[in-house]
Amino acid sequence: MVERLLARTTDVHERRVLQAYAAEEDEHARLIGAYFEKHGLERGPPFWIQPALDRIDGRTPLLVLMFHMELMAALFYGTVAQSVEAGEARALIRRLLRDEARHIRLFRSLARRELQAKRGFERVTARALVTSVQVSAYTTAQYQARQLAPLLGERAAKLPRRVWAQFTAERGGLFDAAPQKLDGWWAAQKRGQAVFLRSGASGVPGCAET
Repeated sequence: MVERLLARTTDVHERRVLQAYAAEEDEHARLIGAYFEKHGLERGPPFWIQPALDRIDGRTPLLVLMFHMELMAALFYGTVAQSVEAGEARALIRRLLRDEARHIRLFRSLARRELQAKRGFERVTARALVTSVQVSAYTTAQYQARQLAPLLGERAAKLPRRVWAQFTAERGGLFDAAPQKLDGWWAAQKRGQAVFLRSGASGVPGCAET
């Protein structure tokens, strides 16, 4: 999806940030793959909704979707981190979460800039788009939570409600709250890496706006 988004922006700074984001996502995939290989774990097939995601196009739908995907991923990662006992697995997930916190801020800002530029009927359709994405993502969260129930236990039943509550809390701000500048990406990247190295990957960042 990043490639499709890059094809729809000419802003040099935004392109640099998106390329850095894509590199971090590739690194996440590498780390997860290495963990699975080390412990002899099998990776499942692509998630059932992936073919539909591959067909989504257009700058506004992509930004709205990617923001909500990052938000949901952080909530799931955080719940898994609270549920697993293996120290190595927790450290890996917390490493991912430190990046996800910045990814959420990035796509929150990009989505706000995109949506707040809409006027008239475009704004009405944009609100409908946000609602549609949130309902679809909530449905997906229910499916994922059922799949992860053996690992998450009682937390699995509560997770979709947490996802929906976060979506609801974000909805108004997407159209009304001021977007953050992208300049903070690089400083936050360095700060997050430094904190990670000092702390040994302790602590789980939340999804709150900062």
